[in-house]
Amino acid sequence: MEVNLLRDIFELKVPVYFCTGRKNYNVPFELVIEYLEKLRAPHKKIIWFERSAHMPNFEESDMFCEIWIPIEKKAY
Repeated sequence: MEVNLLRDIFELKVPVYFCTGRKNYNVPFELVIEYLEKLRAPHKKIIWFERSAHMPNFEESDMFCEIWIPIEKKAY
């Protein structure tokens, strides 16, 4: 609970993807946008889940799988 990404982590040497729900009030998407604007990374992207809140992997599981399964296969 002591890590503040906006304050402590400015650069990552790996691609960064955030899956965020438009209705997420635990981690407001405005904070995700703010962080990505400040973060330096080889690639960074927000993947929006329009009908989800905090758990798009369950709330929009079909879309989540469509996005991540091809990416996971490329990693191996």
